[in-house]
Amino acid sequence: MRWRNCLLLLTALAFTGAAAAGGCVKTMRWNDDPPFSMRAPDGSIVGVHVDQVREALRRMDCAVELVEMPWARALTELEAGRLDIVTGALRTADRERYAWFAVPGPQSRNLLWVRLEAWKARRFTRLQQLHGSGFRLGAQIGVRYGEDYDELMSDPAFAAGVRQVSTRRNLWQMLAAGRIDGLIADEMTARTELAQLGLKDRIVNSGIVVRHSPAATAFSRKSTSQEFVDRFNRANDSMIRDGSLDEILRRYDAQ
Repeated sequence: MRWRNCLLLLTALAFTGAAAAGGCVKTMRWNDDPPFSMRAPDGSIVGVHVDQVREALRRMDCAVELVEMPWARALTELEAGRLDIVTGALRTADRERYAWFAVPGPQSRNLLWVRLEAWKARRFTRLQQLHGSGFRLGAQIGVRYGEDYDELMSDPAFAAGVRQVSTRRNLWQMLAAGRIDGLIADEMTARTELAQLGLKDRIVNSGIVVRHSPAATAFSRKSTSQEFVDRFNRANDSMIRDGSLDEILRRYDAQ
């Protein structure tokens, strides 16, 4: 499989990275998820989460090796200890079985996004009002959107009507084509992707803020220690104090 080949390649590269970073190399999942992780025009992998983790690890005398894989696969690999770091993860009881969580960083709101023309007749103000309304919601496989979403999905009838796919870009296209009525997405990510897809005038946020726990960086319990996560938190705190984190956020907020 492609992801296994990637991991084998990264294992080989880690020997070079380890020599440069005192033997400390951590693998981190990335996927096309602007502005948090994305491929730059020069082919390098950048983004808010990528730059933040890379700089924090640098301050810990560590290097990062990036592995491209979908979300659900990343959680499986994190649990198995074959992947060290996953960013943007909600902290849940189930995930705490196999992951340590760093202190959450700066947050962007999760919102319900809809087609402008289809939303004008709606009068919803809360996500729970989608229940029994016939609203066709789209979601990414394996992504947790928070307590309100979990409550809706606890009803088998509602859950059966949710269209679940592996990538958010597919969901935007489905929404633009009228195959679904809305989807939940991070505000910064949505602004970036809708501009890239030429859909920012057709798809808008509904004004409904989806209640959720702050997302954080997750570390595999099988490959990292609590002490390592504590050091990561201290490195991140130093980035806040010296303005480095704000600079990273400004770098991508304009995109």
